[in-house]
Amino acid sequence: MNLPTSAPRVARSGRGAQSGFSLIELMVSLVLGLLVISAAGSLFLANRQVFASTETVNRIQENGRAAFEIMSRDVREAGSSPCFSLAAKSPINTLEGREGAWWTAFANGISGAVGSSNTSDSITLYMANRDNVRVTKHDNPSAVLDVTAMDQDLIDDINDNAPTMMVCNADVAVIFQATGTTGNGLGVLHNTGDQNCGQFFPGPKDANVSDYPCFMGAGGNPPAHGYCFTVPDGASSSECKDQGLSVANVTRIHAISWHVDKTSKQLIRSELIPNAAGTSAVARSGGTVAVAEGASEMSVTYKAADSNAFVSANQVADWRRVTAVRVELVLEAADGSMSDRDRRGVDGEMLERTLVNVITIRNREGVL
Repeated sequence: MNLPTSAPRVARSGRGAQSGFSLIELMVSLVLGLLVISAAGSLFLANRQVFASTETVNRIQENGRAAFEIMSRDVREAGSSPCFSLAAKSPINTLEGREGAWWTAFANGISGAVGSSNTSDSITLYMANRDNVRVTKHDNPSAVLDVTAMDQDLIDDINDNAPTMMVCNADVAVIFQATGTTGNGLGVLHNTGDQNCGQFFPGPKDANVSDYPCFMGAGGNPPAHGYCFTVPDGASSSECKDQGLSVANVTRIHAISWHVDKTSKQLIRSELIPNAAGTSAVARSGGTVAVAEGASEMSVTYKAADSNAFVSANQVADWRRVTAVRVELVLEAADGSMSDRDRRGVDGEMLERTLVNVITIRNREGVL
């Protein structure tokens, strides 16, 4: 009897032959993956923080460079005019309000004030170098200075606002109130006006002119003859008490003031002009601008010609002898494109830098 034979065994193949990760292998793989991702993430975050800090510091330094560049130009021009240094030769002031403290500071070319807990130090630079025009004729000591062509803005300002101006040559400078222009814009008028003491200009030969009551003669009346600034060749100068022999210019008087607004944390530059009475100064319309952001403090010290030390404003004995200014400016990371976290250092404090600049005043004849 034949017994049935068993079926042949078939080899297993396909999906059933594959084997997967064990649980231990899977957990090890996950841990290794997490370590790699964590390391890469930490490296990314570290690089981002370095980039943000670098950008913040660069922004601080850029603000400082721009601020010091603009401030340096103003400081160098302290006491300047088209003719000579104001500190070397005091202008003759023919305004009724010439005894005001502002004009004393103007003659010095520079002044400063020490700050407090709420305010920073401030510095003011005085100059007569804005909107210069040349005098072409002044051969009669009258109320007209013939000048080269003025731009329309200057003509309108003189006619509308009667600004304080200065006329000068190499020998003398006179401060006066401009009361108008001639019809063709080629002349500046200086009639008596609201603040002028008179229409005559005193000259260098007028003794004790600073003691004249509103530039009057000994008898209490305006002098019969005045100073002539420019007498062209062939012109008569019989009415001139004295006359200039060098080029003369008419220019605007103004001042530039710098301080830090601690509330808004901005470095402020203001252009000042004498007020209507000529006794103090007011900010020119549109002349106040924020130069740098993130400014938290400014300290200003001054060096006199006969000293090697820089001293604060309240220790300056003679502003005319100041030849250099040292400005210390504290700038911190300002709120801008960077987040608050990016603007802070590893200690959690806001990033800041203290920048220092020493500026020499150019206009110090007989002192340097």
